[in-house]
Amino acid sequence: MKIRLALLLALLVSLFAFDAFAEEPAATPPAEEPAKVEKPAAGSGDYSHLTGTYSSEWGDVTLKFTGSHCEGAWSAGTFSGDVDANGVLKYKWTQPDGTGGYGVFNIEKDGKMLGRWGYGESSSNGGDWTLFPPK
Repeated sequence: MKIRLALLLALLVSLFAFDAFAEEPAATPPAEEPAKVEKPAAGSGDYSHLTGTYSSEWGDVTLKFTGSHCEGAWSAGTFSGDVDANGVLKYKWTQPDGTGGYGVFNIEKDGKMLGRWGYGESSSNGGDWTLFPPK
């Protein structure tokens, strides 16, 4: 019985000793972050650096910023609006057949624009619309 206890104790000591000298696995390098697109400071109003062609679930969307004013176009229509001091683009959209409404985009630091659009006087009853910045 004493021999078994001694062997068990020796085994436990060797396991703890082995664990104490084991090397830690190398840390996984952080994933490369996307380029940051900073919003201008509140009140500065210059969003011209966001001008470009964005991809979206409704196809490519071309944006042209002049200060805080934005003109946009996609295959089915156009929109225009302004960015407020909180970085929210509020716009009115129209299609050639006269259909239209309103929408909003929240401009994220990485340049992505998360938004909603609506028919008529609504800015949300149509659904989500996400714009992914040019690469």
